[in-house]
Order: sequence, then C-alpha cells, then structure tokens
Amino acid sequence: MEGLLAKLVKINQQIATEKAQGKDTRALENLRDTQRSEWNKFQKKFIDPSGFERYQTTDDEKKKNLDSDTFQKTVQNAELEWNKVEGALLSDSEVKRAEQAVETHKTKAEQFQVAPRAYYATRTYRALEAVEEAKLPKHSMEYSEIHNLLDTAIRDKDFVRISSLMKKATKDYNDNEIFNAYGYGSGPAGAEQFRQDYLVGKVGMNEQASMALMSDINYMNEELGHNNTARMYGVKGGAYYLKSSEEQAASTANENLKQDSRRFIQTHNRLGYGYEDPDGTYNLDLSGKLTLAGFQEDFLYRLGRAEVNPSFLMKLTTVIPDLEVMERNGLLTAKNSDGKTISQLVQEVADREIKRGMGRTFEGLIATAARIRDL
Repeated sequence: MEGLLAKLVKINQQIATEKAQGKDTRALENLRDTQRSEWNKFQKKFIDPSGFERYQTTDDEKKKNLDSDTFQKTVQNAELEWNKVEGALLSDSEVKRAEQAVETHKTKAEQFQVAPRAYYATRTYRALEAVEEAKLPKHSMEYSEIHNLLDTAIRDKDFVRISSLMKKATKDYNDNEIFNAYGYGSGPAGAEQFRQDYLVGKVGMNEQASMALMSDINYMNEELGHNNTARMYGVKGGAYYLKSSEEQAASTANENLKQDSRRFIQTHNRLGYGYEDPDGTYNLDLSGKLTLAGFQEDFLYRLGRAEVNPSFLMKLTTVIPDLEVMERNGLLTAKNSDGKTISQLVQEVADREIKRGMGRTFEGLIATAARIRDL
C-alpha cells in the first residue's frame, strides 16, 4: 500500500519536473496516463464500492496478528490451567467451553483486518497531504489564487494536491467562495454536487475517497464556525454515506444547540446558519432555521441589545419572509416586552441601516467607502 502511494508521489514529482523543464505535451500525457493507472491500482487494492477492502493481508501483518494471538492464547491457557487447579471449573462442559474459547480466538486475526489496513492507508495519505500543504503559504491566501491552483490540479487529476488545496481554502474561511466560483451554492447541496461533478466526475476519485475528503472539510468548517456545511456524511458498516437533508440539519443543529447560546449568537456569522448562491443570494438553510428556533428566546434578547453577529444580522434582513413563515407556523414564537417578533425587530434593524446609508456586508462596505471617500 505505502509502496503504491510512494510511486504516485514520485510520478507527481516527475510531472512537476517535466513541466518546469518545458518538456513536450506528449511526454507529460504519458506520465499522466501512468499516474492514472497507478491510482486505479491503489483504489482497487484499498477499497471496493461498499467501503471494504478486497484483498488478503500481507505476511508481515499476519505474523504480527499471530504473535499477538499467541500471547493472548498463552494467557488464556494459563488461566484455564489455574481454574482447573483451583476447582473453578467444576464440570467437563465448562472446561470444553473454555477450550473452545481459546480455539475461537485463533481466527480473530483474519476477521478484523479491514480496520488496520484502512488506518495505515489513511495515515499514509494524510502524510502526503501534509507534504503538499507545506508548499503553500502559512498565511491566508485569496480564494481566487487557490481557485487558479485548484483548476490546474483538477486538470492534472492530482488527487493529493486537490485535497490539500481544498483544505487550505477551508482553513482560510474560503471554501464557500470556491464552491461559488465553480457555480454551486455554498450549502450542503452545492458542496455535494461539487463532489459528484468534479471530484468523482472530472478527477476520477471513487465515492468513498471523495466523501472522506468532504467529511474532513465538514468537520473543519464546524470548528471554524461555518456550521451550515457540517456533518453531511455518516458512516455505516465502515463505509461513508450521504445523509438526507433532514438528518444533516438535525445533526448540525443538535451540536449547535449544545453550545452556549450567547457565545454562538455573537460569534457565528451568516455561514453558521445558511449559505450563498453564486449570485450572492443568501439562504437561511434548514440547520440554521432549527438553530434559530432553538435559541429564539436568547436570540430575541441579544437582538434588542445589538449583540447578534453583524454579518448574520445583515443577511437576516434579506430573508425576513422566511422568518415570517416560521412565525406563522409556530416555529418562532418569541416576542419582546413590546410584543414585537424577531422578524419585526430584524426589519427595524434593516430600516435603520438603510436610513444611515451603511451596511456591514461586503457590498455595503464598498458603497459606504465610496461615499466616505467623497466627503
């Protein structure tokens, strides 16, 4: 397994060298054909569509397992003899059951090989990712710069570089911009469509490898406060699967609502509750609606004290009809001492910001900067 991955790395390095030396296109295409062939070998050896490996363990792994098995068997035999001497096993049937338990243990090494194999393969792949990530700047990069690099990596079908660049964009809070740049919404549906169209369709990753990458990005986003695209994938029987929109929303909201409401409301921006389409239209997503409903009493209180995250508050002013629908259907029932609902207070904020001629969205700040410049 590690030999195949090392070979892939060597081929990638050779491709980079050939490109730097200006070698002709035919030579590069031959190398890329070799790269694709080796990757197909890796995929066939590592995992099948259901998420389980196809092949037998190596002799070294068998020896390690059998060594462990021998030790465990020795311990069990010693315990068996001790029990016989002490009279703990009072009947022949009990002795027989104990001996059968020892025999059963002999086969366990071959029964539980999937997890170790997957573990070592994943560890090796992450090591390759770390090498690629080390080539990127430590500081934040503009999403447009990563987009250009990602275009090249997708064209070259460079799996490791693609995953490294996508994780770099996520660390820089820009994965949503990447999805938008490729024509997708930055919510769960758009991210999943990107996986299918690009990672699987254009690059050639298998379902499991591409879901594993996106799942990593999901958890990174959750740590960074972009909770809307968290927990999109689950694992059953050792294989990843795509959660339904309801399951993803419930999983995400459940984790959100475990947090301190004040801190969450103050620190989570628009991407903690929703996403944007490529044209900039904001959508309050299902997980965001569940979270808002769960925090509604404290949210109303923070709204009155101007303690709601500015980025989210300004985007809320664009989805007031969604809030009104939730109120009419009994999902948002909170009211302040004046009897005003969340949608009404958000509308007041929107009117006040419009009157002042200032906004905290990117477009609003550009307009405000132009106005201030000319004062």
